[in-house]
Order: sequence, then structure tokens, then C-alpha cells
Amino acid sequence: MNRFFACCSALARFFGLASDVDTSGLNSTLTILLLVIEVVIPLTLLALCFFPAVRTRLEWGCRLALVLGYLASLCVMIPVCFFGFWRHAIVGLILVAGAYGGYRRIRYGAVGRWRVGLSLVLAASGLALLGVVGRSILVGYRCPQDHVELHSPFRDGTWLVMSGGGSLLINSHNVRNQLYGMDIVGVNSIGKIVDGWLPYSENLEDYPGFGAELRSPCDGIVLRVEDGNEDLPPGQLPPRNTAGNLVLLGYGRCKILMGHMKQGSVRVHEGEAVSRGQLLGQLGNSGYSTYPHLHISFAVGGTDKGLYDGSGIAATFDGRFLVRNSFLSAGAKD
Repeated sequence: MNRFFACCSALARFFGLASDVDTSGLNSTLTILLLVIEVVIPLTLLALCFFPAVRTRLEWGCRLALVLGYLASLCVMIPVCFFGFWRHAIVGLILVAGAYGGYRRIRYGAVGRWRVGLSLVLAASGLALLGVVGRSILVGYRCPQDHVELHSPFRDGTWLVMSGGGSLLINSHNVRNQLYGMDIVGVNSIGKIVDGWLPYSENLEDYPGFGAELRSPCDGIVLRVEDGNEDLPPGQLPPRNTAGNLVLLGYGRCKILMGHMKQGSVRVHEGEAVSRGQLLGQLGNSGYSTYPHLHISFAVGGTDKGLYDGSGIAATFDGRFLVRNSFLSAGAKD
């Protein structure tokens, strides 16, 4: 998801909508894009089920294939932003309303060539989207046999995986040592990453996860610590891609990188032995981070203190392999 925000950031700055200091244009651009993806397009597809009225069941099925394909891709590949816990229910209602309403409005009659051609295009588009979604699930939702078992690094609250899994369509981490890395963000009582009806805010304090305690997900050794990076306003990215304030843990053969922590919050030191559930620091927005979230990745090999070497390895949290749009409850012990 950071890549998506970075592209939006570049687009906003290219058109003069935002600068490195003023991020209001960027937030507006992100809001409009996500409004189109999560609201405008689904409602447009719902209207397509009704108008103009279909003339055969086959035409109805072709339209429904497009609706089903887009809504499936929305649920699987697009992070939850506007509707929180309610998005899947809203998507289900749109699908049922479109299927039932469109079927009831069938007006049997002659079908011209343009209707046949349009129906085939709609069906092909929907089936293509369903194929992409199916591949994302088959590849991205499967936990490899070789993985590390961890526990939730959060003490309180509910958390949403914005980027995670084994496919690039649901996990934007394409660096060799971060192939199974995750971006995890705190959500409020209705499952949104920021308070208010908009999907983003310019204030760090509006994000429920900002300042939350981060706990060690395992017993291990602290290999490296950084704690002096400033927490930047949402959308304001530094010149280079960094993990910001971080703790790098050694756990058996695996290195666990926990990044984007709050400045001055780290409570452990290099060489210190930590136990599962021990306080490491707080969630912040330091480094290359467009909103307060925890970046956590897992690697084997490389040097002890190397952040970006080694090979990525998968991980489970409390027995679950987490993918984009998975919700995670707090579980670290004191």
C-alpha cells in the first residue's frame, strides 16, 4: 500500500496539488481516488444491473459477471479504507440487489449485435477479474511450509493488515528479503484506519494506532536499534526509503524487522535478550511511511545487523497466516 500512496503522492505533486511541506493536496487526491474505487464504481455497476433493462438471461449473466468480478477484486486486492468492518456486508448487498433487481427487470425481446458484443465484453472483463482474484487467493493465501511462528506484537486494539500475503497483488513488498513482509495499521471501533468519515487525515493523532505499544512477538535477541528519526506528517515522505525508528530482533535463524516506530519510544538496547510480550516501543510514522503503521518483515541469512539482506520467509501470528484485509486482535502478554 505504501507504493500506492507513493504513486498518488508523485501524481499530486506533479500537478501541483501538494508539496513536501503541505500535504493537503495529497490527502485530497487519495480521498478522491479511493472514493471512486470504493464508492463510485460499485454504485455505477449496480446501476448497470438495472439500466437499460436486459432482454435475455444471458445478457443478465454477463452484466452480473462484471459486477461479481469487480466486487471480488475490491474485497481481496484493495485495502479497506472507507467502510471498515462493514465493507464486505455492503459489497454483498450491492451484489444481491444487482442480481435480484436485474433479473426482475428482464424485458424479453430481440437482441441486436451491439448488445451481444457489449455483453461479451462485460462478461470477459468480469471473468478476467475473477481469474486474477482466484490466482491471488490460490498463491497469496497459502502459507509456505517453511515459516516462522510468532505472536501478536500488539497489546491493545484491533489491527488491519494493509499489505500482506504471498502475492504481489495483495502484498507490495517485492524486495527479496521482504517478500512476506506486512504493513499493519490500527483501526477504530468500526474498523477504519483513521477517525472521521474520510480515509486519511493530516494529523497523526487521528490515527488510532499512533503511539500504541509494540511488544516483542517472540523470545529473542535485539540485533539493532534506531530511535532518532522524526515522525513526519501523513503523506510527507523522506528523500530515501528507510524503515525509520526500528528494532531488529534475532529469533533462531530468523531476523525480524519492526519499523516506523515513534521517535524516542524504543525501550530496548542492542544485545539485550527480550521475552515474548516485552515492550519494545511505540508505533509512529518515521521513515518512508505515508501513515502510522507497523512494517514487520522476516528474513533468513545475511549479516546480523543487515536490514535489507537475506531472503524473505513467511510468518504466522498466533497460528494465522495474515493477508491483505485480515484483521488481527491484540494478543501479546505482559
